Amino acid sequence: MVLSYSEFYFMEPNLKNLEEQVKHYYRCTENYDWTRAVDRFIGPETIFHWTRCRETLKLVKKVNHRGCYIDVGCGTALITRSLPSGTVGIDLNPRNLQKAKQYAVNARFIHCDAEGTIPLRDQSLDVAVCTETLEHLLYPDQALKEINRVLKPKGVLLGSVPGQSPIWKLRWTSRSSNSFNEEPYHKHYSRDEVEMLLSQYFNIQKLYSKYIQMNWFFVAVKKETL
Repeated sequence: MVLSYSEFYFMEPNLKNLEEQVKHYYRCTENYDWTRAVDRFIGPETIFHWTRCRETLKLVKKVNHRGCYIDVGCGTALITRSLPSGTVGIDLNPRNLQKAKQYAVNARFIHCDAEGTIPLRDQSLDVAVCTETLEHLLYPDQALKEINRVLKPKGVLLGSVPGQSPIWKLRWTSRSSNSFNEEPYHKHYSRDEVEMLLSQYFNIQKLYSKYIQMNWFFVAVKKETL
């Protein structure tokens, strides 16, 4: 779709406002502890988080890479704590990182914006894990470009995004639903959207849905040339 100048003129301020809301929410507001929600039963979401975590770690095991890992949008280290020692976890939320340091003492954490610049050298990592993160980004392609940059040739990206299952409509029934009342942006992906997004910088090796399409899980390899 091509926008006229007038349409773009009126859209741009609204988009800028949404960008500010999203960044402010994760820097200053959001305070949910996924790791605690798995370690202590708080309701059906505990089971969901646990099964999603288990599926991601199954992919990590299948990749079976002994190199350097990064967990993009690591949250409170639910996944990070099960990755190899020395894994780098990055997140925009400083409260997440304070908790993450307690859960994953053998990891290194960096406070940064994946849509901006990841402060790591080009081609310095072997595996990137990006679980339930891209859906919170207005510009996920920018994050994937950065992930591609820090991965070595044939580096692997694996992770997940929420799908378009109608079951997500029941999210408000969870005990933690109030934790996300102020969330300004949360995208649910179709298979075609995941393919289109990942294929800009990666060759998709595996893409499949789980839990009645509540989530899409993927494994992809960095493209040799862009």
